[in-house]
Amino acid sequence: MRFLRMLWECITLWRPEPATEEELRKCDAVFAFADSRMRDGSPGPGNEFIAAGWRELRERYGLPLLVQDEVALAAEDLECRYVARGPQHGKSGRRWNTATITDEFAAICRQERWCRIVIVSTPDHLLRCCWVARKRGFEAVCAEMPEGHYFHPDLALWACRGGKYRFRARDFLVRLYFLFRGDI
Repeated sequence: MRFLRMLWECITLWRPEPATEEELRKCDAVFAFADSRMRDGSPGPGNEFIAAGWRELRERYGLPLLVQDEVALAAEDLECRYVARGPQHGKSGRRWNTATITDEFAAICRQERWCRIVIVSTPDHLLRCCWVARKRGFEAVCAEMPEGHYFHPDLALWACRGGKYRFRARDFLVRLYFLFRGDI
C-alpha cells in the first residue's frame, strides 16, 4: 500500500508544505541540495537562490550546513560543516545523486546525533530530497524556497536548461527510478 501511495505522490505532488517556525527551531542541521552548475563551472542562478535560503537559516537559527559543492561555490563566505564533492562536470548519475549525497550527509549526522533536518533546494526538487531523507530515518522538513529563475541556457545539466517543465519531466522519471530502487 505504501508503494501505491508513493507512486501517486510521485505523479501528483510537486510543492511540499514549507516548514513552520516551530519545526525550523527544532531542526539540528540544514541539507542543501544543488541545482546544476554552469558549463563554465560557476555556481549558476539556482545555486545562488539555494545559497540565499541556507544563508538565512544559518543566520536565523545557527544551524550547521551540509551542502553540495555547487551550492558552496555560491556562498564561499559561509562555513559549512560538510561539503559533498561530486564530479566536476556537474551531472548526476548512479554514483552521484540525491540518494548518494544524502548518504554522505547521514554519516555526519549519525556522528553528531542529528535527526531533524531542514532541506533547501530548488522548489521542484525539494520534495524528492525530503522523501529520500525521510527514507533514511530523518525527520525532514522543507524550507520555503522563493519562486525564481532557476533555469539558464548555459547550465551543465540538460534538464535544467529547458525550464521548469523539462526539469519536472526528468525529475518525474528520477522519482520513479528512486521509488523502484527503494530510495523513497
